Amino acid sequence: MDAHEITAEEYDEIPELTDEMLQRAEFHVGDRFVRREPSEGSDAAVSVHLLPSIAEHFQAQGPGWQARVNALLMEVVERERALKRR
Repeated sequence: MDAHEITAEEYDEIPELTDEMLQRAEFHVGDRFVRREPSEGSDAAVSVHLLPSIAEHFQAQGPGWQARVNALLMEVVERERALKRR
């Protein structure tokens, strides 16, 4: 174990976290992913009922599965918006 104690001067070397850095961050508590990937605007908390096979498919891919579902849904929304603009 490293017994080095950080001095006040060493803290000056650490860059200040920006909002942009925090938006890109992924937070974990142990092995559990607790923050979704950044999205446009603010997220709305809603309940969506998925078929068990769909939920299992994405959950099997590991932490961040809800963000991946959200990204796929956003692709559909953008595709539909593009069709309406034609």
